[in-house]
Amino acid sequence: MLNSMDRESSLPGTNLTQTKALNRRAVFDAVRRNGPITRMELAQMIGLTVQAISNIASELEMAGLIRQQGKRVGQRGQPAVELSLDAEGGYTIGLSLAYRRVSGVLVDLAGNVIASESRDLVEREPRLIAEALGSLANRLLKTSGIAREKIWGIGCSVPGTVENGTFWYDKVQEADEWSKFPLVAKLEELTGIKAFVENDATVAAIGEGLYGVGRVARSFFYLHFNLGIGGGLIIDGHPYRGAFGGAGEIGHMIVKPGGRLCPCG
Repeated sequence: MLNSMDRESSLPGTNLTQTKALNRRAVFDAVRRNGPITRMELAQMIGLTVQAISNIASELEMAGLIRQQGKRVGQRGQPAVELSLDAEGGYTIGLSLAYRRVSGVLVDLAGNVIASESRDLVEREPRLIAEALGSLANRLLKTSGIAREKIWGIGCSVPGTVENGTFWYDKVQEADEWSKFPLVAKLEELTGIKAFVENDATVAAIGEGLYGVGRVARSFFYLHFNLGIGGGLIIDGHPYRGAFGGAGEIGHMIVKPGGRLCPCG
């Protein structure tokens, strides 16, 4: 049985005012969070009719995103068919840029790690760092044996500020080449795969939303301890970045007026 916290954690759906795409996402997200789950339970959780759930589930199954896992036993009447994720329905690559180190994983739809690699980073220029990240992604593809067209996208975690999900710059660096480097465009050029870039603290909060406390808490603040202190803010299941991408950057708050300056100045 699904508890009340599970019901609160799913995306809302509606027959009248929401688009078909949003309803598909709501069903997929509910199966991901709570599967194996029956169509009746999905209908009660999301607020759609059982027929609407059945239609959407059929579409997701044909797309290879969910599958019929078996039948629910131990209940009266006709056993209900349970739905769960099809882990092989898609794959993504996650890249992480940390202090003097780059890491990467290739995972399936259920988050299972298919291939991973880490190495020390000696490059300092943004172009060379981008090339190191791109090479890492290509090696993960080769190691895993997964076809490039089955990769949904690349997500890259970086320290510093990300503007509009496209440009990256590190406030600690003073060199001109760090000014709004187009990391997304460079990664897509190097790999041929759609790329996304996000601040490392926000990425950690998103991960917590997918696999940790966010499975039952739709809104929370994530504290991120690395070389500095950062934070990621999740509101109603979505990351909140602020007007300029700096929401949650508590490490740049003034603690002692007139005290020692931060390395960023």
